[in-house]
Amino acid sequence: MKLSELNEQKEKSVKSPLYRIERKDNLKALIGFSIVSAIVLFITISLFPLLDDVMAQIQKMFEGNPEMQNMMAAAIGTQSITSYFVAQTAQSWAFVGGIYAAYLGYKLVGGNFKDGSYEMLYTQNVSRTQILKHKLIRLAINIGIFSLVNAVAGFIAMMIWGSGQFNVLKYVLYCLFVALMTLQIGVFSFAISTFAHRKYSMMSAILVVMAMYFIVTFALSVESLNFLNAVTPFGLVYVDIFNSTMSAVNIVGLIIWIVVPTILAFLGFKNFKNTDLI
Repeated sequence: MKLSELNEQKEKSVKSPLYRIERKDNLKALIGFSIVSAIVLFITISLFPLLDDVMAQIQKMFEGNPEMQNMMAAAIGTQSITSYFVAQTAQSWAFVGGIYAAYLGYKLVGGNFKDGSYEMLYTQNVSRTQILKHKLIRLAINIGIFSLVNAVAGFIAMMIWGSGQFNVLKYVLYCLFVALMTLQIGVFSFAISTFAHRKYSMMSAILVVMAMYFIVTFALSVESLNFLNAVTPFGLVYVDIFNSTMSAVNIVGLIIWIVVPTILAFLGFKNFKNTDLI
């Protein structure tokens, strides 16, 4: 057997238990966040028949004031299950998903510094690059599972209380947007952790997400500030693609939040590799 093959086999034997520990260590958070988010999603959609009547009364109350009617429609959702899903239900999924992604991004890197396990982890016969690659893959897998659970829960609820009155392909596309937004936040938080190490905390990660959510919510209520949707990935899930075309998607924001986390992650890998951690 060649020396390179021996080294590769040795590296795999070391990485294997580390990978299993990583998967097990993040399993409880995945299950907890997925269940909570899916339940909130399911319950919110189940309230649609009630809020549908409320919205009709509000529209009647502000009859003759189209500006106020449009504002209430944006905040609550019109009387269709799809616009209600975008305005209310998907926002709870996006918010909880954003919190989970930020937490996971921090936990995968910063968590090792908090509990002191970094000394054991980064002195193994495995390159830091390989360890970070695995952690990034774990981030993507967990966010994928989280998104799938919510997408299925939302689909079942939409079929029950929306009587299936929605375009399934557009629903799938919208779910992919929410999953992409969640992944963008996760990679962003992960990248920040590779730079900040001990200085980046779980509270910092969550506060960043809350600030992002506040910005896009504020921008939605003030038309002149719509450009702010591009500075936060949440802008991607405020688009009602059920009742509009793909042209309504903020392409600038989409590109920004694909490029920025990717570049930060790339630079974070290089910085982490060359930084004295021990």
